[in-house]
Amino acid sequence: MQQLLRKVGHSAVYFTDREGVTRWLREVTPDLVVLDVRLPDVDGMDVVRKIRHEPSLRELPVVIFSGVSYLEVQAETLQSAAPEFIVKGLDWQMLLNRIEGLLPHSHT
Repeated sequence: MQQLLRKVGHSAVYFTDREGVTRWLREVTPDLVVLDVRLPDVDGMDVVRKIRHEPSLRELPVVIFSGVSYLEVQAETLQSAAPEFIVKGLDWQMLLNRIEGLLPHSHT
């Protein structure tokens, strides 16, 4: 996904751990966060809850991008104020269209 977003003109940063993303979010306010539910060292929904508790990040669009079935995380996703959910395997153009629709302005 990082390569795809960069290819169409967006900057994209990839993290595999909670500490890296948490540190980065303190330093930079991105336009959008795309997050997997299952991260190596933490539940992605915990990261969403942390984002929602940070006043400067409350309005930040968060998209859950996961191979986990929507039904498995639907209730948690809605409760966490991250209502956008994209299932891995979605056509890349459809994925880009959904992400573009959530960004506050076009980068391309």
